[in-house]
Amino acid sequence: MSTYSDASLIYYPSGVKAGKAYSLKPTDGSGDLTFTRASTATRVNESGLIESVATGVPRIDFTGGGCGKLLLEPQRTNLAFYSEQFDNGYWAKTLSASVISNNVTSPDGTLNADTLVAGDAGSQIQAAFVGTSGIAYTVSLYIKRISGTGVVNLRAVENVNTPITITNEWTRVSLAVTSTTTTIRVGVMLATSGDEVAIWGAQLEAGSYPTSYIPTTSTAVTRVADAINQQIVGLTTITAGTFFLDFYRGVSVATARDSSTDGFFYRSSSSFPSGSAIEISTDAIGIARVGIRNSGLFIAAYQNNTLNHIKIAVKWDGVNLKVFANGVLQYNNPFVFANAFQYLGYNLDFKKEVQNVMVFPTVLSDAELIALTTL
Repeated sequence: MSTYSDASLIYYPSGVKAGKAYSLKPTDGSGDLTFTRASTATRVNESGLIESVATGVPRIDFTGGGCGKLLLEPQRTNLAFYSEQFDNGYWAKTLSASVISNNVTSPDGTLNADTLVAGDAGSQIQAAFVGTSGIAYTVSLYIKRISGTGVVNLRAVENVNTPITITNEWTRVSLAVTSTTTTIRVGVMLATSGDEVAIWGAQLEAGSYPTSYIPTTSTAVTRVADAINQQIVGLTTITAGTFFLDFYRGVSVATARDSSTDGFFYRSSSSFPSGSAIEISTDAIGIARVGIRNSGLFIAAYQNNTLNHIKIAVKWDGVNLKVFANGVLQYNNPFVFANAFQYLGYNLDFKKEVQNVMVFPTVLSDAELIALTTL
């Protein structure tokens, strides 16, 4: 049976520096992933705290605990100003709502979160700006209960209160809504007089799912997309072999992608596939899929719209191609690629958290791939 030692490339989130994500194998650096992002960004570190990562440095993210994952996201802009300063006049308060500033330790570990106090039933804090009708926006906010037991509502995009579940621990709540007007909102409403909640990190972004937190002050702030695009000639230039990707979609339900391009590739061209490609992506309505491209021919070999964690393996032997996903054979048909593979890349499509990438210059057995892809 083949083992990890048989792989020509193994990437697992570990060491990073500006412009590079280190692979575990090979050890001479020829398999390291070239990385770019022309802005700072945030991640959740090993201690569970949000921190800023410098321009061009890959993010190994520990959201939810466990092992770190390479976080790859499309470009997004936080349209909500003063995302950590709810005492600012930008945030309108109604029905005797008041804010105590910088009195709670926030998810970044500093004393910079605010407390929203309900002076009356229905007390509310809200910001609104001019947006575009008919597109999806996502509102997200870190929140926890300080006192009281009343209903807490998230005001997201529309002039509507949506009840949310909170505890006495920080939780990031979010809601995606397609706007029916050009007035876009973000805020919190407390149904019961006297209730108090801590709030921090408001985010309003165009898109159908929340991405990593983007702090703002007096203007909107854009986080530029993450990108990896690495040629590894001689290491993975193979016409028969096995490709494995263990990833998290970053969302647990179907979520439409941001653009018409696709996601993670193992391919024969450094640009958008023009030849052979194995692509892991979502389609326009949010279905995670494995696609096979070959000289203009495209086959959707596997798709799923419910799972967050997916392990994919694709093997080809010059005659047939098989796709395994989460321990099950999903596709098995004759298929011959026109070009050998030599690139790994990410084409700025949808949020993806990469746990493991492996390339084998050999064709693994079905039993090996069932074991490798079983969750």
